[in-house]
Amino acid sequence: MRTVLSLAEQTRLLEGQLKQFFPDGRALGELKPLVDRTFAKTEYCFSRIKLSGYSDDGVANFNYLHSEQYAVFLYFASHLAWKEQNNIELASKLFCLNKALNGFLCMYDTILPDVFVIVHSVGTVLGKANYGNYFAVYQNVTIGSDRGHMPTFGERVVVNGGSFVIGKCHLGDNVSVAAKSFLFNEDIPDDSIVAGRSPSLVIKPAHRKLADLIFH
Repeated sequence: MRTVLSLAEQTRLLEGQLKQFFPDGRALGELKPLVDRTFAKTEYCFSRIKLSGYSDDGVANFNYLHSEQYAVFLYFASHLAWKEQNNIELASKLFCLNKALNGFLCMYDTILPDVFVIVHSVGTVLGKANYGNYFAVYQNVTIGSDRGHMPTFGERVVVNGGSFVIGKCHLGDNVSVAAKSFLFNEDIPDDSIVAGRSPSLVIKPAHRKLADLIFH
């Protein structure tokens, strides 16, 4: 993976950001192996994204000054701190750092897929759901559960800006959610585009798969 900063430089940057935002004097834990693992997750993810700046000839690019790329990096770091290091305090700090820097809210114990992309991260809330691989989400999207029921997404789903997907929804493969849609307890078949607000949705066959413009 081509990176702006080396492993050591990225580790120092992350340590400095965490200490600046949380000057509590508490030990952060082992950051270097965490950054190393996060680099690996980021490389796998970005190498499969077509969008400008993410990969060239199958080689992933990572720039910490690319806000959406850094949001994905910080999510992976927070999730790995929770899952692999069992360091809830560090995971929480990384979650808060991501929210402060990028306006992206996704708890460290939320399981996002190995390949996903955020396009304009500001105001996006990804709550508990079953996320399919090759998932794309735009700004001001909210995804979450309702009374214990959570959405399920197939593969190569695109959720456009300002949309809500709440509760017991099931979105099949290659589904595109139009901007400013509101889905509540809905089933959307494969290869569809959906628009409007529940219960008065408009569902049509997709003439093109938007995910194919985003992912390899």
